[in-house]
Amino acid sequence: MLTDKDLLIAISFGQCLRVTVEAALQANQQGVPTFGITDSETTPIARNCDSHLIAAVASPSFLVSYVAPMALISAIEVACAHLDPKRSLTKLKPTDKEYLSGARWYREPKTPRDEMESR
Repeated sequence: MLTDKDLLIAISFGQCLRVTVEAALQANQQGVPTFGITDSETTPIARNCDSHLIAAVASPSFLVSYVAPMALISAIEVACAHLDPKRSLTKLKPTDKEYLSGARWYREPKTPRDEMESR
């Protein structure tokens, strides 16, 4: 379904998820540009995507940390928004409206005391 006007972005780390690598390989076979976000030059994502960026997931603990990849994704989003700021702001208006809506956030149920104080 993708064409050469699309961009497949593959994000995976370490030995990489099979389905992600296979999607990048299939996109390459179909002439779809591919871009990877991974944690090393030697991962299958780095080797099989047209271009890629590295974001470390190593951590001093026994767990990995996805702070760097998330920061990288945010930086890419900001850079893309700056390519056409007017269009970006137009596209973000519905998101902003949803973000500020009351149904999104938890609110304590009103008590009789709250209602008396608001009068």
